[in-house]
Amino acid sequence: NRSEKSGGIITIIAGVLLGIILVFAIIAVDLISKMGLFSIVEEKVSLPEQFVDYIEPGEEEVIEMLEELRGNDDLSSVLKSWATNTSEASLMKDKNVINILLIGLDASEKNSDTIIIASINKSTKKIYLTSVYRDSYTYINAADINPNDPDKYAKINASYANGGAPKLIETLENNFKIRIDYYVSVNFESFSTIVDILGGITIAEVKQYEANAVGLGCPAGKNVTLNGEQALGFLIS
Repeated sequence: NRSEKSGGIITIIAGVLLGIILVFAIIAVDLISKMGLFSIVEEKVSLPEQFVDYIEPGEEEVIEMLEELRGNDDLSSVLKSWATNTSEASLMKDKNVINILLIGLDASEKNSDTIIIASINKSTKKIYLTSVYRDSYTYINAADINPNDPDKYAKINASYANGGAPKLIETLENNFKIRIDYYVSVNFESFSTIVDILGGITIAEVKQYEANAVGLGCPAGKNVTLNGEQALGFLIS
């Protein structure tokens, strides 16, 4: 409920976490199947252009770069004004739609490197999976953990490190103006557990060198079934 709201390595982590979320999404769909036959629609969105993070190197330098590119002398004010101009009444919501935030944590369990909003429409019997780009640059209200310096400008995945799931939900609601009803947060360990609960996961093809890299008795071949530990090893090898 709402009271509970509380180079290569990065690519690997992103892949692992995407796998975590996709597996969990399958479970979520199964759990709500009693509501009827649902179809899944995948969507990708990002914040408006001025919110995109060009990465490199420090926060102030990034802001200066964006301001120069957009001809805006005060990008931070734009970010803060947009994020703080939010109220409960301004959030998009519908009695027939349930929005569940699916969070996949990185190896440090500090940042939410996978952010997907699963919107369950009870009327149309469809589930929309909306992926939020983790590098979207935004304003984060960090007053809860740093009252002397409450204004933080960073990638949206850093919201989690500044207050856990409640802060990520707050940041998403403030920037996308959409109400989040529930959330689920998973980590690497959860991935293995979920795969085992599902009875393993079938991989179209595991090449011999990939099986060797995974170890753990990982089989090679086509349409092979891996257990949770093997599947995690396959993703990060």
